[in-house]
Amino acid sequence: MAVSQVDFDIRAGQIKALIGPNGSGKTTTFNLITGHYRPDAGEILFEGEQITVLPPHEIARRGIARTFQNLELFENMTVLENVLIGLYLRAGVSTLGALVRAPSWWRKEKAAQDKALEILERFGLAARAQEPVANLPFGLQRFVEIARALATSPKVLLLDEAASGLDGREKEILCEHILEIRRSGVTIFMVEHDMNMTMNLAEEVVVLDHGQKIAEGTPREIQRHPEVIAVYLG
Repeated sequence: MAVSQVDFDIRAGQIKALIGPNGSGKTTTFNLITGHYRPDAGEILFEGEQITVLPPHEIARRGIARTFQNLELFENMTVLENVLIGLYLRAGVSTLGALVRAPSWWRKEKAAQDKALEILERFGLAARAQEPVANLPFGLQRFVEIARALATSPKVLLLDEAASGLDGREKEILCEHILEIRRSGVTIFMVEHDMNMTMNLAEEVVVLDHGQKIAEGTPREIQRHPEVIAVYLG
């Protein structure tokens, strides 16, 4: 079983990390929370309500956004268009209104573009809004993906190895963004293999091994946990 008897909670406003060896069930856990997989047993609650069987778009509407271990951008679109896709989740535009380009559609489209540019500005990407996203270096593409997730106005942001492929300076910038996002009121749940980054950012850490939770606690507690040291930290 990919994930078995795993039980934990995430408090509003915290940064929590999920770590473990490759194949331990971390991304599967993200896929369960976001509705890409449906669990065979158990339940997933968000703000006290069942989301276990909801499809991904409904879970996103309720306030859970994510990034992916492998970049999932629309490479044939611009930077701005990629972020606009996130905003359209809450735009409230009818299909008919979009087809006929009704005045309400133009107003909402203008508001969405202004909001998208505002989000891109936070990541230093507003000047590159009209560039094809495929033309950006890998690190900036990572930031575009986070910007798109933020465009959905999430209450919880799941970051799946967001530092993967980034150089040292880009990781520093990413950490600054994560702290800023948390200060804005968004809860962060992150999967990350960079232990220095994880232990500096996270207030609590959950550890998986072979699909089961073997530890949960503060970074200091996790760093001293014998089983975690044996299977992961060395």
